[in-house]
Amino acid sequence: MKVLLLLLFSTTSFASPFVQSVARQELIAHGKMAYLNRCAGCHGDKGDGLGPGAKFLDPKPRDFTTGIFKFRSSPLGTLPSDHDLMNTISRGIPNSSMPSFADVPEQERFAIVEYIKTFSPMWNDSANFAPAVIGAAFPEEDFKDFSKFIVRAKKGKELFVESCVLCHGDRGYGDGEGAVDLQDDWEQPIRPANLAKLTIKSGKSVKDIYRILLTGVNGTPMSSYKDVYSDDALWDLAAWVLYMRGVENGVYDLNKLPIPLIQSQSIATEIKDK
Repeated sequence: MKVLLLLLFSTTSFASPFVQSVARQELIAHGKMAYLNRCAGCHGDKGDGLGPGAKFLDPKPRDFTTGIFKFRSSPLGTLPSDHDLMNTISRGIPNSSMPSFADVPEQERFAIVEYIKTFSPMWNDSANFAPAVIGAAFPEEDFKDFSKFIVRAKKGKELFVESCVLCHGDRGYGDGEGAVDLQDDWEQPIRPANLAKLTIKSGKSVKDIYRILLTGVNGTPMSSYKDVYSDDALWDLAAWVLYMRGVENGVYDLNKLPIPLIQSQSIATEIKDK
């Protein structure tokens, strides 16, 4: 079994949801055992998010039977790639009860991904798949050079006021007027992300922020902004979110943009996305 899994893992592309049927059944069988051991306590034996521990958790565990996944590189309304699911399993979801499983052997995580895809018939319809949203290349120099970063952040602030303040609030705390009584697709109360935290659920780097702006978050009121602003302008918006994070952590002064209070190594590291 271990040799088979290693062979599959080394020859199967994460970009494709399809594996040769016989080999895939072997992989799914292994994934089921691993899932029941590691995941069912929260997500349930049937993948419906109703495991015995679910009642104690907020936010609730994902219901895999709906085929709705929040964090993806694919367009809004489509299924994630295998790579996306592997990232979530491996990194976990900050500010939630979903831990990192990076210490679990890689081939076992891959098997769990294949088993998760058996819970919803959406995985059987090619219409639900789409290539990753690429966007504009990361303007690395603009995020390394503070003066260039501030130019982007100032532009991003205008976009934030125009499109984001209603839900996320002036300071990005998720306390805007439109945040009241929001629900997700599972009819659970949901609050907009607190963008001032050092990490959001999809990750902590500016690239993670940018990806969410491109793709939106399935199952929530957070839509994609890819067709609202240019791909490059979304880097400006991501820069402003990063700046607000610095304000919250005493790096910058919101009332004195673009004057920094101090230069923080931790924020600088995030800006460089190392």
